[in-house]
Amino acid sequence: VVQASMGGPVGLRAFVAAANRLGLAVVLDVVWNHMQGDNTLTRYDGWAGPAGDGIYFFQDSLNAQTFWGPRPNYAEPAVVDFILDSVQMWIKEFGISGISMGQHNLH
Repeated sequence: VVQASMGGPVGLRAFVAAANRLGLAVVLDVVWNHMQGDNTLTRYDGWAGPAGDGIYFFQDSLNAQTFWGPRPNYAEPAVVDFILDSVQMWIKEFGISGISMGQHNLH
């Protein structure tokens, strides 16, 4: 989500286009090692599981929660697909040059 206070989607597209005209790449830094509790993937299918966050998140006490919210279960193909689809969306819809994802193990 591109916040309205930051120019919204139209503002981001304009920023990326202006940067590209100057020969600059725009790399989006994303955080997929946790999700906010109000994320649409939480309880998406109506099942909460032992950790309370649904099928797309770790359910064990060692991996389930971070300080910032539930941790997606990267062993689930649907989670990997979600992240890869998101990367493609940022590149196709906004013209982002690349994505910085930190450290992820996406098989």
